[in-house]
Amino acid sequence: MRAEPAERDVRAECTIARRDAGVHPRPRSLRLQPGRGRSVGQDVPVRVGLARSGWRRADSARTSTPELEEHGGNVPGVPGTTSPVDSLEVTLPSGVRVRVSDSAPGEPPISDDRVEARRVFAGRMLRALSTGRLVVAVEGAPLAPGALDALALTDFHALRDAAYRIGVIDEDPDPDQRCRNCDTALAPGRLDAPIAELDQWYLEHPADPLEPPFPLGTEIRLANGKRAHTFDMEPVTVGRARPLWRALERSSVKITPRIVDALGIRALGDVRDRGAIAQALDRASDDAWAAVETAFVLLNYAPRSHYPYVCPECGALHDVLAPSTREFDADLDAEDLLLGGGEPSAAAGDDLAPFPDEDSFAEMALRIGSEVYAERRVKNIELVVDTGVPPVDGSGEPLMGSYRPMADGDAAGYTSLRFQIDVFYKTFEKMYADAPFDVEAELRETIDHEVEHHLHYLSGHDPMDEEERAEALTELERTYGKRAVRRARVTGVLGELRTIAWFVLAAVAVIALIALFAL
Repeated sequence: MRAEPAERDVRAECTIARRDAGVHPRPRSLRLQPGRGRSVGQDVPVRVGLARSGWRRADSARTSTPELEEHGGNVPGVPGTTSPVDSLEVTLPSGVRVRVSDSAPGEPPISDDRVEARRVFAGRMLRALSTGRLVVAVEGAPLAPGALDALALTDFHALRDAAYRIGVIDEDPDPDQRCRNCDTALAPGRLDAPIAELDQWYLEHPADPLEPPFPLGTEIRLANGKRAHTFDMEPVTVGRARPLWRALERSSVKITPRIVDALGIRALGDVRDRGAIAQALDRASDDAWAAVETAFVLLNYAPRSHYPYVCPECGALHDVLAPSTREFDADLDAEDLLLGGGEPSAAAGDDLAPFPDEDSFAEMALRIGSEVYAERRVKNIELVVDTGVPPVDGSGEPLMGSYRPMADGDAAGYTSLRFQIDVFYKTFEKMYADAPFDVEAELRETIDHEVEHHLHYLSGHDPMDEEERAEALTELERTYGKRAVRRARVTGVLGELRTIAWFVLAAVAVIALIALFAL
């Protein structure tokens, strides 16, 4: 006698789960649990000084849960877990190793930016150095006063971040920082910044060389009648940057040849005369300035000028800019243009349809799910549109979708296996707000992606899972450092064993069901 498995129409399986008020459990620390998924999107600032956004298709069921820990029990990104220190060693982006110390530990951090009675950008750091509050030792000898102006700006900003972390200088917090996933108010502070890895922090992720000329993304008219579409810029030193720092604190700024030099601009198009460049930039458009300012940030801040911070409510990971106060805010479209040569993305309001509401999105998912299931010849997979706060995978990215095989046991000891695909409405909604896209096409790709995981799961081996775990691990190593992640993987062995045990149970259930149907 042969038992036929029940066949359910996918059109009857799509449900919409509303969890508007709920959030997922609070994590004790960052979780190293790379999920099944493909990242899309790009890093975007949530508020000034807080950046990181990515979206991942993943299997939230098949993940490991080792905790990511730093030396001395510090957990990066988990509020208040870094012990205060008044001295630390830092290897600067240039490779020079220094020790920074607070000569007056316990005193309030410096927050006054006035230098010689005038406000200056980074003035509190300059005061800390000039007054001796911050002691910087290079190979055991104090930093010579004249050496400061010759210091590369990338090194200076790394020192500025170190001075903040040991409590010498203060930073101006942004009261409006909010989680990009659940909108919880965030308040990252000095004791949230991990410090143990600073000896190798910058060296593990060196800057990729940026080769000029750089695209402006628009054109600038020059006095000689020519039009410039590119510019040439180089990194600057502290001494060269000082005129810019003074100008940034004024209510209005006129672009002069000294400002052009302070920005590191060597040419605008084929024009190299600083006076002509200053005149052209003084009347340049906002789009042109976005490219210039963003290039300045990319050239004068190390790629790792940030630290990880995890939302205490939903677990979403954010990169907090360090130092958070910068000469300019990098523009995302300009950054894409400078790094990848692409065109700026369209604005959300440029004649594009509004994002569908929850019910319309669910209907779309229902229709697309039916089509994908038919194309893939699969049945008995429940499709759920979740409208609550999306869960995140092990690298802290909000999920677009997930596939979950779930073994349910009853009182009699029988085990049944069911399969579920979740699609997370709010992730799609926020993606669309960041950069509009074809919602139907993205939804179809997400559902098809999760169905492919289902087919691999039934076959007993999922190569996509392995690839996506490796990608997530690489991203975590870039963010936290290889040594921290290596320690986390060791501490997660027990979590891996618990996960393996769960899968053994699920596999036994699958084999039992197949045997039953074969009778």
